[in-house]
Amino acid sequence: MAKKSKPDPLVDMMAYTVKQFCQAFQISPSTYYALKQRGEGPRERKVGGSFRIMVEDAKAWSRRRK
Repeated sequence: MAKKSKPDPLVDMMAYTVKQFCQAFQISPSTYYALKQRGEGPRERKVGGSFRIMVEDAKAWSRRRK
C-alpha cells in the first residue's frame, strides 16, 4: 500500500504572505524585494491590512520566469 504523503500547507492555500511565497519558491526575501523594486515580482493584492500574493498570481509569475 502506498504511503500517504504529508500535505504541504503552502500548496493548499489561496494566498501567500511574502515569507510563505519566498519559502514556496525558494528565494530569499531580499531577492523578492529586489524583483519587486525592478517590477519583476509577482502581483500583490491588499487583503485586510496587509499585502498577499494570490496563488494564481504566484503561478503566473513562475511561468513568466521560465
